[in-house]
Order: sequence, then structure tokens, then C-alpha cells
Amino acid sequence: MPTLFDLTAHYEASADFRFSSGTRSRFASLARRHDDRTWLLGRYGGRARLHSDIHGIGTATRVEVGRLSLVRRTGPNRLVTDAFQLFQEAQESKVASGPIDRILVGFRQAEGKIEERSQVQQAFSDVFDPEGCNFLLHSRHLLELGYCRRYQILVQYLREDGLYHSDHRDRVELIQRHLQEQVGRYENHSFWLRPDRTGCDRPEVTFCYTGPTPDHAVEVYLQTYVDETPEYVEPKLFQARRSRYVSLDDYERASRRFGSLWVLQGDVVRHLPAAHVGGLYLFFDQHLQPEIARSFSWEELYQRQCRCPQINLATRNSATYLDLLLEHLVEHGFVCRGAGFTLHPDFLEFMHVSFDQLGEHRRRG
Repeated sequence: MPTLFDLTAHYEASADFRFSSGTRSRFASLARRHDDRTWLLGRYGGRARLHSDIHGIGTATRVEVGRLSLVRRTGPNRLVTDAFQLFQEAQESKVASGPIDRILVGFRQAEGKIEERSQVQQAFSDVFDPEGCNFLLHSRHLLELGYCRRYQILVQYLREDGLYHSDHRDRVELIQRHLQEQVGRYENHSFWLRPDRTGCDRPEVTFCYTGPTPDHAVEVYLQTYVDETPEYVEPKLFQARRSRYVSLDDYERASRRFGSLWVLQGDVVRHLPAAHVGGLYLFFDQHLQPEIARSFSWEELYQRQCRCPQINLATRNSATYLDLLLEHLVEHGFVCRGAGFTLHPDFLEFMHVSFDQLGEHRRRG
């Protein structure tokens, strides 16, 4: 069956942008060059349309186009690639309000169609970034294209035995707060953190800074105000060992032991609400090892829930909570339902991540 790809590009708002007749005329000319409607009749007949929205004091634009395509197992999807080229040309020719901020792709049952997602990813690689992208699942039929910042596997987060440990969060937050209050004082330097595994239960962290030259004043100020002495790293050495260093914001986010999680499953990022994070511990043994192959009955899980310290005390004895929890975990691919309930076979490969929209990733540099 053919698949209708409903593609939308949102552009950053600009106070200088004017949605004039000249802008509409230039976009119409651009859209005609990419006018490949195939035999689609609905959703503007496959032709791109430019819309505007008011964002504060600025105007933002979005481009929408629908493309009906026979998805083949091999080869690129020309219609999706052409739509991405249209988005890029609208940005480069300044027909749009600004750079691309995010791209949404909708098609029926998007969360389960691997072939269609791979063709969207291939089109993104051909037009925007050869490294490809990841998909944030907004709903069963809607995906957002972006990038993942990978922290650790999900099991490491649940056991807290990776490089990101909550014991260091107070130190990280103290330095973050100081740097935000004294922006001008450190404008020529950037600050990082180097986590290292040790023989003890938690990793050790070393605060570092890099810049053109070492600055003794930086070390003195941080020692005085936050009782931390950062280590200077030369720019060449920093770039050569870039994977060893983590930004303060990323470490604070990855070591957070409250709130919801973003989890990467294959190429799709799913949201795990805070109320359901504790439910994963029902499938771990007393040593916090995931029991992948074991099937649990509802009664077994309820008994575990009643004595699970990771679940809120107010809901431990609630059968309704367990029903809602299992329904969510099954629907979002963390648990499989058969004769009983089992962890997903690929659970050990799930990653704890954060998701950056295209515009956010570009601004981070």
C-alpha cells in the first residue's frame, strides 16, 4: 500500500520578516520547481504551502507538503528527499523567516514502520547531515527529526553505576549557578567535567576549563566562590580527547534522579514519565539485575510492587496503578505481553538520552 508522508518544516521566528506578496510569489516559484504531486489529491495535492504564525514580536513560518509514495525496500525515497531539498532552499533563499527549527514527519503507524523511517533518515542524510538523525515519537503517527545526546544505557541509569552519579549534582549546580552570575568574567573560557571510573561505587569527577591560555584568575575565583579548583586543558588536547569530557548541563541532566526520562529504542526516542520509571524495577532482581527472559504474572508483579522502594509509597498497594503502569510499558515497547509480562528482548540496548531539536542542536554548536 502507498504511504502518505505529511512533512512540515518549522522555521525560527524573526522580527524583521514580512509575509508580503513578494515573499508569497518567491515561494510559489520555489514550490513549482519542486512540484511533484504524483497522484495525490488531498492535502494540497502534493504541492507545498507556506504559512505564517505570530511568535511574540516576531513572525515564524512553516512549510507543509504531502507526498504519496510507494515505499520500496531498497533505494532512496525521491519524494521525501525532494521535500527536504525544498525546505533547505526555502531557508537559503530567505523565503522562510529564518533557519529550520524543527521538522515533523507524519505517516500512518509511524512508530512501527521501520522501512519508512529508514527512508526518511536516508533522505535527511542526503540533504542535511550525512550522520543522519533520530526520531522523537510525538504520537503513533507523528515523528520529529532531531539528534540524541547519549548518556548511558538505561540499565546503568536505573542502577546508577555508570559515569553519571547524583552525588556530584550539588557541586555541578553550584558551579553552573556561579558561571551564570559571572558571565563576563569567564567569557574567554569554557567549562567541562571529566568523569572517571574508580574502584568505588561512584565515579570521580574533575572540573576542567579550556581556552587560549591558562588563566590563574579563573582558578582563584572558582576556588574562592565554589571551593573547586578546575584543571586547565589545552584546546588541542581537549579536541583529541573530546569524548572524555561532558558539559556541565549534560552531566546535571543525566545524573538527575527525579523527573521523566527520554529513552532511545533503536532509532526512536520515547518518553517515560516519572510515575512509570519506578515500574521498571519490578523486572529487576534483588541485585538490580534485569531479568530479561523471565515471564511474570500480574500477581507476581503486584507482590513486587507492594515492597518496591523505587515506587511511591502512596501507590505501592494500588492494583489500578499496576494496571495503568503495565499498559503504558507495553504500549511504549519496554515490556512485552504474552502469557505473562517480560522485559523487551532489546531492553539491555535501550539508551538514556536527551533529545535536541534541529534548531537547538545548531545553537549548541
